[in-house]
Amino acid sequence: GRVKRWLTFIEPYVVCNMQYGNGQYAPGIDYGDEGRYKCGHNVLLAHGAAAKLYQQKYRAAQGGQLSFTTLVTWPQPATGSAEDARAAQNMLDSEAGWFLDPIFFGDYPESLKATKGQYLPTFTAEQKRLLNGSLDFIAANCFTAKYVSAKPGSTTGFRQSKTSSSGQLIGPQSGVPWINVVPGTQAKMLRYLSKRYSLKGPSGTAVLPSILISSSGVQVPGEEKMQLPAVLQDDFRWAVCLWSSMLHSQHLCMP
Repeated sequence: GRVKRWLTFIEPYVVCNMQYGNGQYAPGIDYGDEGRYKCGHNVLLAHGAAAKLYQQKYRAAQGGQLSFTTLVTWPQPATGSAEDARAAQNMLDSEAGWFLDPIFFGDYPESLKATKGQYLPTFTAEQKRLLNGSLDFIAANCFTAKYVSAKPGSTTGFRQSKTSSSGQLIGPQSGVPWINVVPGTQAKMLRYLSKRYSLKGPSGTAVLPSILISSSGVQVPGEEKMQLPAVLQDDFRWAVCLWSSMLHSQHLCMP
């Protein structure tokens, strides 16, 4: 087959939080944490079943690879404290780790079990075998970053914000409320995923996972109201791209 990379699900974090957690998106089912984590568990098992089927019936002939997209919002600790560093890790665990840890390590992250354990289903030994090795690559969707600080006594252990304690935005505001432009976010995300999900090879050396940035980008403020030729000028994205390149020596600008 000509198509070599397949995705079984797009951002299960969003699906389970907003379709079966708070009901914000269709089908609009507000089941809270119980629905949210049952959804996530079933998504993982469905992915594992699809990967098993592909392996048994199609991989030999098609030579394809399977994954699902993982949303990663980079958590920038609000301060240099150990508490805020732990809060940032908790956020990573609750977002990317929720879906990647069971596949690479056989279970949910410890921090997620500590805060949401009463809602998390358990994996049987057979289910763990089903998930093991079911991702051929990590497909990461990364758009923005948030300041993260510790929030003792909360159900998650952290709070996130696009502004610092002094009211400073983490980056320029895009055309959608939840995305601020934060150069370096993708590089930090890639380094984190490579380190956390590397595996030991036969000689004991680290085998880094294959990682693809499956989605990223930014909406220009007011772009939906722009007319030709102004909409083709795209000064906002060029400024973002050049800023990123100057700060991080990354050649990301496309002509």
